[in-house]
Amino acid sequence: MKKTGIYVIVGGFIVLLVVAVTIGLSVYSGSRTSRVGLLTSYFRALATDDSIGIDELTAPGFFSDLMLPSLESGSYELFDFGETVGPDSMVQRFLLIVDTGREGKSAFLADMEYQRRILGADILAIRSIGKGLLIKP
Repeated sequence: MKKTGIYVIVGGFIVLLVVAVTIGLSVYSGSRTSRVGLLTSYFRALATDDSIGIDELTAPGFFSDLMLPSLESGSYELFDFGETVGPDSMVQRFLLIVDTGREGKSAFLADMEYQRRILGADILAIRSIGKGLLIKP
């Protein structure tokens, strides 16, 4: 009888642990840290020409109409403009500022559409909203 009681307690503890981990991962995958991390990882992979990294971050059928000059590590900045939640996916608005050297800086306002997975998210599309050039007074 005592062995059965121990097995029940251990089994119950394992079930509670699995539930807690699942809830924690679900909360994290929808957090600002997760979506901003997805965005920064994508641009880091783009700047280093890491095609494998880009494939791991993007969904099949990924689409981007963001016409960027070549990116290099340290030549760009990203700004978070918040998230919109839709029925099938989420949209993260961001501003990308690229320093193109002699030509100055360019700013790209865009949306990253992504979809949650069990342990993360996939980028479905990056859609350009507009491009701005630096105005020198």
